[in-house]
Amino acid sequence: MGRRLPIDSSEKVNEFINHAINDASVEKYLADELLVAVFKSDSCHTFFKKFENQLLESNAHFLNRCLHLIKTCCKESNLDNNNFNLLLPIGSGWPETLSFVSNKIDSIDNLKLSIVNFLYDWKYLLIFKYSSISQEELYAAKTITIKYISKVESGDKFWMEEFVKEKAKTLISILFNLAEISKDEIRHLVERAHKKREKRIFGS
Repeated sequence: MGRRLPIDSSEKVNEFINHAINDASVEKYLADELLVAVFKSDSCHTFFKKFENQLLESNAHFLNRCLHLIKTCCKESNLDNNNFNLLLPIGSGWPETLSFVSNKIDSIDNLKLSIVNFLYDWKYLLIFKYSSISQEELYAAKTITIKYISKVESGDKFWMEEFVKEKAKTLISILFNLAEISKDEIRHLVERAHKKREKRIFGS
């Protein structure tokens, strides 16, 4: 694994990013390579602060692009105890994105499918490298997961679509993998599911 650079420490880097993503003369792949380097770095916190408005404007188009880049490029091969090769998340882009999304989730509803897909890939870090994840990252993921589960429970039309139902099951899996910090939420979820089941069987 190559050394991850402390890219976030330089304001000049953020200026360069701003130029790369806003200047039409800069090839898109070059801008994407720069963004990936930032997301793989040890800290990209100021990226999300400096580019907050740009990430959210135009229906969060730029944020969606970043989600895709991190999912696609910020992973590395990791052998488990059974010598099974896993692709696990690497870099500060994952936790910083989860934090950003958890804080802005009500204003980026149109990205919910992209965000669930992002969580699905992050889940492997949760399963295989739990001890390496900060509390802030865990709670950010929990916030997003519970938000979307509540939407599923409310019968939100989007989550009832056939192609989304399997994605919704991912949310339950993630919540149970977050059991250490989600005991009450899991208990309440099970209680609500039990009551709904009883209602279907015995009627109201």
